[in-house]
Amino acid sequence: MYFRELGVSGRDNEGFMRKVVTEISVEDFFRGDAGAWRRRNWYLSNAFSLVGDWDPDSVYFDRLSIDLDSPGDKSQAIKEALRFAEEIEGVYGARPLVVDTGFKGAHIHVFLSNCINWGDYQLLYKHMISYISNKGLVDKNMLQWNRLVRVPFTRNIKGGEARDTRIIYPTIINMEDFDWRIVSALDLSKVQVVRVVMPEIPKTIVIRKPRGSWGWAERVVETGLPDGRKRFILEVLSPYLINVKNLSVEEALEEIKRFIENSCKNHNNCGKIYESWIKSDLERVRGKRLTSRSLSSLREKDPDLYKVISEVLNYGKPV
Repeated sequence: MYFRELGVSGRDNEGFMRKVVTEISVEDFFRGDAGAWRRRNWYLSNAFSLVGDWDPDSVYFDRLSIDLDSPGDKSQAIKEALRFAEEIEGVYGARPLVVDTGFKGAHIHVFLSNCINWGDYQLLYKHMISYISNKGLVDKNMLQWNRLVRVPFTRNIKGGEARDTRIIYPTIINMEDFDWRIVSALDLSKVQVVRVVMPEIPKTIVIRKPRGSWGWAERVVETGLPDGRKRFILEVLSPYLINVKNLSVEEALEEIKRFIENSCKNHNNCGKIYESWIKSDLERVRGKRLTSRSLSSLREKDPDLYKVISEVLNYGKPV
């Protein structure tokens, strides 16, 4: 047989030693002395290597091994494993092996008509478990290239308690009577698993144009103000950026920073305005859906700010 990794545990499942077995066949595992088998835990890798190297790029697989666990009530996992096996046999004509592991659930072994590499194994595994209705039962740790799987008919030892593992599908059978003819391989020509890689879709760039009546607010951002910056932000700029231009908080923050910089550069109005204060106001405006004051509203409600803005917009001449 090809190199396989065999794990043996004599320490009540606290750990296991690994060694490579070279002159042993799978049939020998099942037809060996029953007493010797049941004295220890036995694990076998479902991978093998043609060259002796043991890494993901050089191993091949002749079966899928799926583990269903239901610690509270193992009958749930066993019931699902049997249903899965029957469906796979009905859909693909392959007859899997289902093993009652003794404690938490069941192992399912789907034998393959041809050996596959690790990449194909992952694709096929993910496809096959789509037939399992309760995905919460699937032990996802089984999808590892070097995972070891318990050998049927051997002893499962946990916390000092030992239970025998049994084949329960396609038939309940004793170790001495096991025959490989009770299972049949999955014909890989009947399964086509395609990896679809979606191309990256470039994000749409939306250029937002301000409404015609708000051109004056854009001009104030470009020129800055010699006075009344916070009032302009509170009454006009924050509501305009968030609820008229529909900018995000971060986008609006950058626009307000630009207004503050221009106020300093063009009008020497350089007092500190904290970013936390700006963000808080933007969140307030967004949460309450506040509207921005128009020029006519400012003339009535805040004539001092209106005068500053009008002088900036008209190059020092009040409107």
